[in-house]
Amino acid sequence: QLYQGDVERWVAKHRLQSTNIVLSDKLDGNSIQLGFGKMGDFAIGLTRGDGYEGADCTRHLQHIPNFPKKAEPNMIVRAE
Repeated sequence: QLYQGDVERWVAKHRLQSTNIVLSDKLDGNSIQLGFGKMGDFAIGLTRGDGYEGADCTRHLQHIPNFPKKAEPNMIVRAE
């Protein structure tokens, strides 16, 4: 649970004032992890799966028109 000012304090603590951050409500059951390789190219996309092993959804994600094909090298992005 977040309280007023929690996000601002966290951002200041980690010196992320100049970073774009997007927050949204959590939707139970939806989770994905994206991996980008050494050159920043999209490498793999995994769902939560059964809670122990993620399901590979890489080939499906590549067909989404606005899906990011590049990011910072070796970046991992997790979203729920």
